[in-house]
Amino acid sequence: RERERKMESRSSNTSTSHDRSEMSSSSKIKSRMTNKSSVRSIGSYRSDRSSLHKTMTMNERQMMHPLQREDPVAYKIIRFVRLKYLEEEAPVPIPRHQDLPEDAFGRLTGRTILVSLSHGWFFQNHPDPYGEKLKLIRDVFAPQLRKRYPYTSIVVFFDFLGMPQEPRTNVESDVFDDAIRRMSSVYIYA
Repeated sequence: RERERKMESRSSNTSTSHDRSEMSSSSKIKSRMTNKSSVRSIGSYRSDRSSLHKTMTMNERQMMHPLQREDPVAYKIIRFVRLKYLEEEAPVPIPRHQDLPEDAFGRLTGRTILVSLSHGWFFQNHPDPYGEKLKLIRDVFAPQLRKRYPYTSIVVFFDFLGMPQEPRTNVESDVFDDAIRRMSSVYIYA
């Protein structure tokens, strides 16, 4: 009998401790699920992103510029000007974004060099009304780039040319606001 009592007490203790561990692990799971739900959007982003890369071939990934891969919104709304346009065709003063001809813009791919210019504006309404910066681009900057990358397509991010400028329509203002929020990506992935 004593032996039976000991076995009974052991089994009841075991089941009690088992129940406790079960309860604590179920509460742990609930707490993890609660925490996971707040991270779920990040996790789904990562899984979507990695599945995107898995479905693409190596050549397709190489043809994507890092900006397109990492910040597709910036890639879509910010425009890049062909260096050749700045070298050979751009008038003085350079027209604002909305007034540029469509052929002034270049396509950004994985094999394109993206150059981001950061500069102060001479005047609030135009960064280079007398063409001094354009002359610097033509005489110094472009030749150095061409020497270093002779057979490569080169596009330039120049804020006045890459985003809608004043006066803007409502749609252009929305694009401008989005572009301003995403502009740092252009400098990161250039």
